[in-house]
Amino acid sequence: METAEAAPAPRAGRGSQHPQTVRRWAEDGKAAQVKEVDIGADERFVICFNPEAAERDAAIRERLIAQLTAKIDGSDKLSATKRAELRGVISTKPGLHRYLRIAPRGLLCIDQTAVKAVTRLDGKYLLRCSDPKLSTEDIAPGTSNSSKSNAAGAT
Repeated sequence: METAEAAPAPRAGRGSQHPQTVRRWAEDGKAAQVKEVDIGADERFVICFNPEAAERDAAIRERLIAQLTAKIDGSDKLSATKRAELRGVISTKPGLHRYLRIAPRGLLCIDQTAVKAVTRLDGKYLLRCSDPKLSTEDIAPGTSNSSKSNAAGAT
C-alpha cells in the first residue's frame, strides 16, 4: 500500500484556540495523527497519536489488571492486617498500584476511574519544542519523508 502524503498544514496562529491537525498514513493504512498546539512565542506542544501504540498500551493494561485481579481475589476474607500487608506488596509495583483502590472498609478492588482515565491516553504522547522554525513534521517522529529515508539508510 502506498503512503499518502499530505501537504504541510499551516501552523495555527499564536493564541489559536483550535490546534492544527496533520495526518500521515502509515504503510498498513492506519492513521498516525499529529496535532500542534502553540502556547506562546517560545514554545509549542505536539500531541501525537499512534494506533499501534494504542493497541499495545491496551494489551499491557489488560495484562496488569488481570495480574492485580489475581492478587486481590479472595482478599475480602483476609484480616485487616493481612490486607494491609497485601496492599503494601502491591504498592511496591507501580504498574499494579495505579489501578488499586481501597474501598471504605479497607477492601481491595480495581479502580475503574483510574482505568478509564488511563484508557484515554492510549497511544498518545506529547513532544515539546522551543524552536519556532521547525515544522510539525520535523518535530514529530515518523511523520516526515526524511525520517523514513533516514531509517531506511541506517544499517
